[in-house]
Amino acid sequence: MHPACGGACRCGRLDRLAAVGAEPGALLDRRAAFVAVAHCVPPVLCRIPNTIVATVGNGYIINRTRPAPGRGGKNDMDNAANRRRLKDEVFLRMATELSRLGTCCRLKVGCVLLRTDGGIASGGYNGALPGMPHCTPETCNPDQRCLHTSHAEENALGFCFGPIQTVYVTDEPCLTCTRALIRRGAKRVVFLRPYTSIAQQERDEREAMIKFFGVAWERFEGTWEIG
Repeated sequence: MHPACGGACRCGRLDRLAAVGAEPGALLDRRAAFVAVAHCVPPVLCRIPNTIVATVGNGYIINRTRPAPGRGGKNDMDNAANRRRLKDEVFLRMATELSRLGTCCRLKVGCVLLRTDGGIASGGYNGALPGMPHCTPETCNPDQRCLHTSHAEENALGFCFGPIQTVYVTDEPCLTCTRALIRRGAKRVVFLRPYTSIAQQERDEREAMIKFFGVAWERFEGTWEIG
């Protein structure tokens, strides 16, 4: 009888279990499990937690039906979610810092773009074209939309090449920037402040575009103030 699973062994090689250090209730990795039961016929109902027996050639190998605690399952999903949120916060903080360089008097915006491999592709902030004068309170103020500056997303896209995947921006993109980001491959957009003053027609067109291309559009609930 196998000490780990209680199944009948016809190969007489019980020493294989001892050789790999198998104990009742132990979780064997694939290589150890294969050494332990590869020559056992017929397959046995394994009592090792988180494992099943699957056919491999003329023998049998133990595979996990679900990861052990700390090696996958809910713990790993929680860790992945925490890691994802951490990245969101870090890159949004970077975008927030970049926004401090913005020259718009109405709203300072920062943006960080990530490549498909998760690396940083570019960053940008809103401001006038090189050589042009910056905004002034007379031409740019909270009471009217600024038409003098290039948007942060536009500037960030102008300083990188190739496809992007994730966009972190302090403020929800307008329709024009949304179109430019999607054209470059953006699949996820994370922002801090919503664009509340957007015209309804522009909002509808933006939402239709986001839905058509399957872009994840997410507002991050942060705990820090944007400068």
